[in-house]
Amino acid sequence: MTAGSRVGGLVGANSNTINDCHALGSVTGSYEVGGLAGTNQDGVISRSYATGDVTGTGTGLTQAGGLVGFNFGDWQGSTVRLSYATGNVIGIKQVGGLVGANNANGRIERSYATGSVTGERQIGGLVGANDNRIAESYATGLVVGNELVGGLIGHGFGGSVLNSYWDMDTTNQIVSLSGIGKATLEMIQEETFTGWDFDEPGIWNIIEGESYPYFQWQKEENIPRPEPEQLERYHLLISSNPDLGGTAEDVTGEGPYPKGSIISINAVPNPGYQFDGWTATEGGTFEDDSAAATLFTMPGRDTTATANYIANGKAVSLSVTGDFTIGANGSKTYRAAAKDAADNPVEGVEVIFLLASEDDEDLDHLSNDPTATVVTDADGQAVYSVTANDAIMGHRYTLTVSMDESDSSVDISQTDRLDIGVNKNIIRGGPAETNPLAVPIQITGVNANAYNSDLNQWTGSWQAPQTIYDQGDYVNDPDFWSNVGNSGASGSTWYNPSPGTSYGILVVDLLQMRNIRLINVFQMFSDGKITHIAIEGHGETSDEAPDAFDSEWVEVLGKSVVEPGGNGGSYGYNPTKFNVDATTRYVKIMAYNDGSYGHRNYIEIKGIKMYE
Repeated sequence: MTAGSRVGGLVGANSNTINDCHALGSVTGSYEVGGLAGTNQDGVISRSYATGDVTGTGTGLTQAGGLVGFNFGDWQGSTVRLSYATGNVIGIKQVGGLVGANNANGRIERSYATGSVTGERQIGGLVGANDNRIAESYATGLVVGNELVGGLIGHGFGGSVLNSYWDMDTTNQIVSLSGIGKATLEMIQEETFTGWDFDEPGIWNIIEGESYPYFQWQKEENIPRPEPEQLERYHLLISSNPDLGGTAEDVTGEGPYPKGSIISINAVPNPGYQFDGWTATEGGTFEDDSAAATLFTMPGRDTTATANYIANGKAVSLSVTGDFTIGANGSKTYRAAAKDAADNPVEGVEVIFLLASEDDEDLDHLSNDPTATVVTDADGQAVYSVTANDAIMGHRYTLTVSMDESDSSVDISQTDRLDIGVNKNIIRGGPAETNPLAVPIQITGVNANAYNSDLNQWTGSWQAPQTIYDQGDYVNDPDFWSNVGNSGASGSTWYNPSPGTSYGILVVDLLQMRNIRLINVFQMFSDGKITHIAIEGHGETSDEAPDAFDSEWVEVLGKSVVEPGGNGGSYGYNPTKFNVDATTRYVKIMAYNDGSYGHRNYIEIKGIKMYE
């Protein structure tokens, strides 16, 4: 069917009751387009379904849904319940697998959608935009959009969502305005769906391990099932490297496994060997790859998990400690500790300390030899001191500590920057050639999509990673910020649909565990100063970065007021300073704008600096 606006496979506009009805054909219209009904205004749609594809051709607020385009009520309210849609939906704005927009007095209860959803803005697997109640519903279709996109719901300004889910694997979405994301394997298990009625007689049925939930009134040929590849089983081979190093075991022992299975594995070294970590050939993740007994998450392919071993006493590791900031005439001591695989100190290892500078004349301001070879003592320690002699404040040196390869089974070299008279900003990011100390790894938000999401775009305006791009004349300076690109508009930026409750999230890897004592926040002077900020840390220490919505984040700085700050054109000043006490490798920055500084439409943060 093809028509203008308010187009549906069964009715264009419903203000009454539709029970036990269905529509099979495709539907095309400009606005308010649905597989069954274009609009449902003060009406009830129950025990009904639509299977045809839906296309909204309008250039703006399309409101296209697999079952209903626009569900709303003026006085008594509209309800969609015990219904589903399987068709693919295409539109521009407010596009959903079941309902395009669920607005004032609209309710969706015990319903689902399985078709793909494609659009530009406010795109959701179940509902594109929601302002009212959704309960006991789910979505599984692929969701594709540019802004305000969610596995279950794309966008909204209110409403409640109860016990509703989306398939993160099939929707290809890990976030949603509301709802609970689950893996495919969880979506075909009854225990996933809290509070749902699977009794006989009742509402729902499920074929455990084979189907998604479906209605007890549905015909067998319409039962929703994952695609076969979602249920494929894959082989896990466990090996040891070298073979003589020890044994390794699949403790779970129930393979082959579906993608996403969590498998218990264990490594036991033979006498004379130490366990040296797990590796996998074809993907998959270890809960802790340094632990002999750990959990492994199965990828969507056959793979080999290898337990690696090293012979006792043959491999030497090197660690370096020392403060990389000294005064103009200060002195610091650096200690390199050499240990074998059993964590015992190793005497007689030659450790090379090398100081370098961009300006060779800087080396004349050091009282010590910039190159030294020190042999470790009985405690495995090599000691090297750096003494400045009227060194130029703010100049930087590079200290490289290395070890003769003949003393080690691996190439050992550690490099850090030595600052003269300047505290080091440990969250300083930037392009690779600037030798950054931190790396942005995720920009997202809660009801706040990023204005730009390219984490490698350091120049220009309103770019995702610029909040940590500390460079120029004021690098490391705790009181000033050098602007990047446009003087007032460089920094991380998010849309702000719900001022005060929406917030932007930037996750940063500090590349090593850091002891954070001071956090300084600089304001942007563009379209949306932040009014509050919160910081969280994470216990993860490996290169496996935690997701922004991981449950293990802990508070470093509770939600706190950010002062208006100052703008000097080419620089920012008067940061808001917070004293904290935290040790973490990963930090999660949460920025808010409640509109109290004037601009409400965006969340914008110029810069942030952290010091140990």
